Parts: sequence; structure tokens; C-alpha cells
Amino acid sequence: MELVDKILVNCVKSGIESYIVINKSDILDENFIEEIKLDYKDAVNGILVVSAKNKSNLQSVKELISDGLTCLCGQSAVGKSSLLNAIDENLRLQTGDISLKSQRGKHTTRHSEIFALKNGGFIIDTPGFSLLDLEMEEPNIISSYFTDFDIYREKCKFNGCLHINEPDCFVRKNVENGNISKNRYERYVKLITEIKDKWKNRYD
Repeated sequence: MELVDKILVNCVKSGIESYIVINKSDILDENFIEEIKLDYKDAVNGILVVSAKNKSNLQSVKELISDGLTCLCGQSAVGKSSLLNAIDENLRLQTGDISLKSQRGKHTTRHSEIFALKNGGFIIDTPGFSLLDLEMEEPNIISSYFTDFDIYREKCKFNGCLHINEPDCFVRKNVENGNISKNRYERYVKLITEIKDKWKNRYD
């Protein structure tokens, strides 16, 4: 989930609409799906639950990407290429399974490539990745990219509140009462703490 958080930070920074596509719904635990929905319900433009294998709910994805340019990104073995093949059978992209040795996804997509889709629109298929470094910026700027906190941060006592240990923090209050996902918030604290350390030592 930390990878998703960082991808969303970059999307907000660049003014890009973001959607989470949960693939492999045919084998995923329902509690896991509901956890993702709870974490990101106010952080993205939409959440789609699909199965490339069973071709479940693919029409919603087709409609979403039928215009403009879409970039599909995420970890290996989440089924990005399989999803594209299910959406447009003309693509015939190579797919792979989990490596038995490392228990990690095999990199079947070796480079980013743009494809024209038969129903309109273009899509960029990217290699799977698990690490992403954010561009060095002040912690309060990174914090501002968590737009799902916006309606709460306005009521914090202090401008520039990082929502970690400041008094009268309305964001933390809404984590406690369940309006903000505790998991999402805990990952936020970890990320901002890392950014604060890097920013402090940026000239070392």
C-alpha cells in the first residue's frame, strides 16, 4: 500500500486523475477488497473491482480508458498485462505468474509501451515495480498531496499542521472517530517522518 500512496502523491502533484483497479477479484479475500475501498475512498477518483480471468466488470474499465491517454502501473504479477488482454484481445501481451523461487512477480513487461485500443483511447503498459522514491520536497508540501485529508486539515489549529503530534489536530481526531482510515493515516505518518528526515539532512 505504501507504493500506492506514493503513486497517488505523484498523481496529485501532476494533476492526473487516479483510479485504483483491484484485479483478481475471483481469488481475493473480500476483507482485503473492503480494506482498500476504506483506505482510498476519498483519495482517488474511483475504485474498480475486476477479474481479468473471469472477465468480470471489465466494461467499467473499458469505458474509463476509451478516451485520452491512460497509464497502467503497479507491482509485478497483479495482472496488468492480463487485464489489457482481456479488455482488448488484439493486444496479445505476454503474461507471467509468480516466481516459485522468489515468490515475486515475474517481469513479463520489460519496458513501457503505448498501445492504441480498439474501442478508442491509448494506454501505457509499464513494467512492474515495487519501489518508488518521491522527489525531494518540504514535508508540508508532501502532506498537502494527501487530498483526502483536505476537508479536515482546514480545521486544524495550526497552519502547516503535519497531523503527527501537533495539538488540536482535526485530522487525527477524524482518524480516531473513523472518518479517516487508520491504516492510511499510519502509512502517511511513516512517509512524512521519512520525508522530514531526508529534508533535514538534504545538504549532508
